[in-house]
Amino acid sequence: MLSPALLPSYLQYNAMVTGFCEFTEAEARAAGFAITGRLPEEFDEIAITDHIYSMFKAGGYQNHIDYSRYTGEQISTKEAFLEIEPVVYLNGTDYKITGIVDTGFNKERYAALDDNTLTDLERYALTGEYEALKKYGYHGLAFVKEGFLEQLIAAAEEEYEISLDDVNGYCMLFTGTHENPKFYSYFNRVINAEGLSKKASIFYLDENDTTLDSGSVLLPLSYDVINFLDRYEDNIGSRLQQALAHKDFELVKEVIKENKDTIKPLFESLTINYSIAYNYYEKSPQIKGFFADTSLNDEVYTPGELLCLSDDLYEPYGDFRGRIFSHAITPMPESMEGIRKAATFNYRQPKEGILFTMQNEITSVLYVVNSSLETFAQVFLYVGLGLAFFAAVLLTNYISTSISYKKREIGILRAVGARSSDVFGIFFNESLIIALINFILASVATGVTVFILNTVFRRDYNLLITFLLFGIRQVGLILGSSLLVAFIASFIPVMRIARKKPIDAINNR
Repeated sequence: MLSPALLPSYLQYNAMVTGFCEFTEAEARAAGFAITGRLPEEFDEIAITDHIYSMFKAGGYQNHIDYSRYTGEQISTKEAFLEIEPVVYLNGTDYKITGIVDTGFNKERYAALDDNTLTDLERYALTGEYEALKKYGYHGLAFVKEGFLEQLIAAAEEEYEISLDDVNGYCMLFTGTHENPKFYSYFNRVINAEGLSKKASIFYLDENDTTLDSGSVLLPLSYDVINFLDRYEDNIGSRLQQALAHKDFELVKEVIKENKDTIKPLFESLTINYSIAYNYYEKSPQIKGFFADTSLNDEVYTPGELLCLSDDLYEPYGDFRGRIFSHAITPMPESMEGIRKAATFNYRQPKEGILFTMQNEITSVLYVVNSSLETFAQVFLYVGLGLAFFAAVLLTNYISTSISYKKREIGILRAVGARSSDVFGIFFNESLIIALINFILASVATGVTVFILNTVFRRDYNLLITFLLFGIRQVGLILGSSLLVAFIASFIPVMRIARKKPIDAINNR
C-alpha cells in the first residue's frame, strides 16, 4: 500500500497488478528474465515485476494492516525491499512478495508521458500503447506458484457474476427509442437472481414475487436510476435517496411498494442491447424490481455497473462461469507472412464466436490510427495511380519518339528481308534497356522515400508500426509496369512503320 501523492511519475502511478500468472524458473530463463529474490513457493506468495517494484521504490511501502510500518527512502535496492517482507492486498487476500522479476520494460520509450512535450495526439497514442503493453504483457503480472490458478477456478465456479470485459461484451438498457431514450444506463457486469440473492437486498415491485420471470430484469438502485426517478417523480427519488443514505433497506422496500404503480409506467418499452464474444442480442424485458448492495460502507448508491438478468437472458453468459483467464500470452510468428495472417484473422469481419482478439502495444496503435490509415491508403492509391500514369506517358513518348526517328533503319531492314517480328524484336530490346533503367531508378527512389517516411513517423510520432510497406510485391509491380509500357510503346510505332512499303519508310514517308 502507498499514497499516490508520493508518486511523481505517470508510469509509476499506473504500475499496478493486472493479473496472476503461474511461472517457473525455467520459463523465466527461457524468456530472458532476471529474478531478484525467489519465485513463490506458497499460495499466499507472489513475485512482482520490476515495473511494479518501481512504484514502491518511488513512493515507499506501507503495510495495509499496520500503518506504522512505513518504509520510504530506505528502499534503495530490490534486496532491501524484499528484506522488509512486504505484503500486498489483492482480491481480498494478503500476499507476501518474495521476488522481483525484471521483464525488460522499456522505461525510456514511455518517459515522455511524464513531461509536457507531447502533443495531445501523441500522448493519446503513447498512453494507449503503454496501457496495452502493461495489460496484455508480462510487465503488470503477479507471478504465482503452480496450482494457484486451479484454486481460482474452483472459487470462480461458485460465482455467478460475469465481467463483460472478459467476454468481449457490453450491455446497455434503455426506455423509449435508440434516437430519443428517456432512460439509459450501461453495465459492465451481469448476474442472475440466484447469485444476486447472496450479495444484495432485492426489492420486487410486486410483493408476491420471489423470483425473476422469463425475460425480466432487476435494476440497481444506482445514480442513473435514482436520478431518473427524481426527474419524473421527485418524491420517490428523494425518499429512496434518504433511505439509502441511512442504509434503511426496510424503508427502501416500503417506498418501492407504495409507488409501484407510478414506477412501472416509467420503465415501459424497456430494451436491452448486449453482446457476448461479438454475438449481438436485443430483447424487450420487463422490470420486476430493484436491488441494493447490503455491504455498502459510505456509499449512498449501489454501483451501477451490475445488472441482474432472468435465467433465460443470463443463459448465454452462464457458459463463461468459472473462467478466470482474460487473455493468453503467446509468441508472435517469426515470418512476415505469419504476422500478416494473424493480423488479417484478427481484423476479419464478422467476428462472431471470437472471444479473445489479438492484443498488444502494436494493435492498440492500430486501433487508434486505423481510420487514418484507411484514408491515407486511398490517398496514396490515387496519387500512385496518377504518378504511374504520368510516368507511363513520359516513357511511352520517349520510346515512340526514339523509334519514329529510326524509320529509315526500319525500312532498310524490311528491304533486306527482315520480318516485322524481327524488326520489333530489335527495337523492343532497346526499349527493354530503357525500361530496366527506369525500373532501377524508380525502385531506388521509392525505397528511399518509404524508408525516410517510416523513419519520420517512428521518430516524430512514436509509432511502432511500419506505416508504408515496400517489398517484393511493390518491386514486382514497378517491374511489370515498366515492361508493359516498354512493350506497348515499342509495338505500336514499329508495327505501324513496318506495314509501310520499305521505299516509303526509307524516304521517311
